[in-house]
Amino acid sequence: MKKVMVLVLLLVGLFTSAQSVVHAKKDSIKFDQKDIFYGYMEPGDDGKREFTFTNYSSHPIMVMNVSVTCGCTVPSWTKNPILPGDKGSIIVEYDTKRIGGFHKKIKVKFFQVEATYPLIIRGAVVEDKSKYTPIQK
Repeated sequence: MKKVMVLVLLLVGLFTSAQSVVHAKKDSIKFDQKDIFYGYMEPGDDGKREFTFTNYSSHPIMVMNVSVTCGCTVPSWTKNPILPGDKGSIIVEYDTKRIGGFHKKIKVKFFQVEATYPLIIRGAVVEDKSKYTPIQK
């Protein structure tokens, strides 16, 4: 009987603590832009771009992880909790020493948010961009 009572109390405690976890809805985080187009760039040009987002939920959110598909793209992000109504950012730096076109996918995961947010950077690194007509988005 004593073991059953301990088990019941344990289960009630687990259920209660699970109820206190707040999950944000996918639409409670909005990125200002999800696709950044670099256009033509020359080797050594600035490859940094910033994705900003706003927390529209009723509680703080935090970026858990930002994953990229290759070593040519290096992400960094806001490490502190983003309060409701505040903005955070994901900075992506593409290695512009690599000649050729690129189309890279970035995945952003937030704590206690089930959805993954896809972001894209794209463009082309060429020897002399003056020889090219500007690319339209």
